[in-house]
Amino acid sequence: MQRLRRRLGLQGAVPGPHSSRPHPEHVVYPYLLGHLCIDRPDLVCSSDST
Repeated sequence: MQRLRRRLGLQGAVPGPHSSRPHPEHVVYPYLLGHLCIDRPDLVCSSDST
């Protein structure tokens, strides 16, 4: 496979430098569960609407 990829000029896509650095204007939201002691299952839940 490596020889075939080299022959076709294919290479893997890698992220550029500093790709995980946040934008300076990005809002950082506080962690609202920091004061809770989560010591049993089903004490907190989360959802994602994307």
